[in-house]
Amino acid sequence: MDYEKLTNPEHYKSYAVTVEPIFWCESLGFYGGNAMKYIFRAGTKPNQPEEVDLLKAAWYLNALFTVYPALKDLETGYMQLIEIKMSALKRCGIPMLQKAAQEPSSLKFFRRLFGSCVEKLCSLGLSQDDIWENIKYNEEAYRRLFGGSRYDACDVRSVFAFGNP
Repeated sequence: MDYEKLTNPEHYKSYAVTVEPIFWCESLGFYGGNAMKYIFRAGTKPNQPEEVDLLKAAWYLNALFTVYPALKDLETGYMQLIEIKMSALKRCGIPMLQKAAQEPSSLKFFRRLFGSCVEKLCSLGLSQDDIWENIKYNEEAYRRLFGGSRYDACDVRSVFAFGNP
């Protein structure tokens, strides 16, 4: 295999990002990093429908919400690092990431990414039940962090109407 294809694949070059996506992915932990990877490559990987990568991103964000209390208690530096890197994302070429990077905290950043993934999946024709089934939605974890009850995935405005964490 050509080393350039291995370390710098074409499906990551379609955005005006000043650094490789791995800059964000490698320091965001397993769940956050994988979610970012799938958001960066959604719709750009050859022979892969956009919704596949967005479902994977939503799955990892959902898993992050499940383990977030442990991360917050064990690694406050982890969340601070995310907040530092969020400022650089404001200049990337992916609207979903630009919008999330405006949030004031890392938890709200990940919440906004989750909502944006769900909104995009709905616009691609997936139903709420399909999304929840595919990502193994953890309503209890979401409710514990953000309050409220299960929201209508295809009305993502309700995702951001819940109480502030």
